Amino acid sequence: MEYRKELYDAVDKFFMEIVIPYGTTAAEAGQLVKKFKPFSKKNYDEFIEKFREYAAMTETLSVKKDHIPAEDTMAAELAEAFEKCKTSFIRLCTRNADFYDFQNRKVKKEHVTLDELQDISLKVNLAMNSAGRDIDVLENAYKEMKADDEPEYAKILQSEKDAIAKAREEQQKAQEQKIAKESEENMRRVAKMRKRNK
Repeated sequence: MEYRKELYDAVDKFFMEIVIPYGTTAAEAGQLVKKFKPFSKKNYDEFIEKFREYAAMTETLSVKKDHIPAEDTMAAELAEAFEKCKTSFIRLCTRNADFYDFQNRKVKKEHVTLDELQDISLKVNLAMNSAGRDIDVLENAYKEMKADDEPEYAKILQSEKDAIAKAREEQQKAQEQKIAKESEENMRRVAKMRKRNK
């Protein structure tokens, strides 16, 4: 099952060397945009370069789909999710580079318009939503295949799923109790108002 190892390696590299550093870079760039620095000029060149680098690194990652047997649907799904995720992630990196290029032009007092900012911001948000969904799909496909290969991992994954289900159930109960309490308080208020009005 060398093809599965190749898939794991590609996805691991994608997450560890690209997605996680991307998150750090995006957070740092976002903080710089928000900072009020009246006496110093902001420069986003470093961030633009990093976003372009992440896109280029993502393009170099590949898996050989023709090595995956037709009967291994898990591996095929992971490979497909990986390719789709790569496409949306590259688009996200490109949109981020465009956004910070706009910020650079604004700092340099070049001609920029509100319409241009709105258009770029919309494209960044759409790309972020798309990449986020694709990363979730990729992560789930990875976990399912890993659980199929490693019984210990399957146990850990199942305990995580159980903990999430339990937390959701507790959250649902707490929400229901809160609603019931608020409803009860509203009924008391209504009863008091009726008593006063008699």
